[in-house]
Amino acid sequence: TESLAVDRHLRLEAYDIAHLAGGATVGAMTVMVNGELDRSAYRRFRLRRQSDLEINDPVHLEQIISRRLNHPEWPWPNVIIVDGGAPQRQAALRALAVTNRHIPVLAVIKDDHHRAAKVLGPADLVRRYRSAIIQLNYEAHRFALAYHRRLRRAALNRL
Repeated sequence: TESLAVDRHLRLEAYDIAHLAGGATVGAMTVMVNGELDRSAYRRFRLRRQSDLEINDPVHLEQIISRRLNHPEWPWPNVIIVDGGAPQRQAALRALAVTNRHIPVLAVIKDDHHRAAKVLGPADLVRRYRSAIIQLNYEAHRFALAYHRRLRRAALNRL
């Protein structure tokens, strides 16, 4: 893994949601510490089935970030990155508000080809860590999809 030039002791956490038309919805957290992916710190989240929330990524993001924040034994991130736009960023900020923690939240907006088009959040952080932000966002997407596919395969094998 290529190491990125970032500050020492900088912990970035990225979150993404994966589902197929609302089914088998899962969340994923990926972590980068000092510019390197820390796969031992990755976490997967199964989301509880709630029919009115099935395809509501902001609500699901708020749920997984709230669950993550209930683990004070895990090191706190310096920056949180979410996949999506302003609604996803606001969901993460709501989860943080409950804990009274002030952690910057960035949101990665993708274009029609699923490439990072824009990053919302504090401009100084976006400028300084853009490469790491995008790398970790893609890693969260990959990790969430892999977990979702694994659960779908297991469900099909049970049929």
